[in-house]
Amino acid sequence: MSSLEGALADLSTVLLFPSETAVPVSTVLSDTVRHLIVIDGTWEQAKGIYFKNKFLHSLKQVKLSHFLHSSLMIAVVYTEYIYC
Repeated sequence: MSSLEGALADLSTVLLFPSETAVPVSTVLSDTVRHLIVIDGTWEQAKGIYFKNKFLHSLKQVKLSHFLHSSLMIAVVYTEYIYC
């Protein structure tokens, strides 16, 4: 069994995804959560990945609460592209 398969089978794995059944992440971040799966991409890409991968639907889903969300700082790194 791969480490991903093991994490998906583990009841202490949660998915960060704001579905209707998602609970605030602050209510589950304790010793009971061992793995947090985050879909990396734009919102449209994340929704596509979620809906195409039905195994993600069986995971407990968590969302950022308003308090946590408002206290996040997002840094954008600008990179110059040099074409040769």
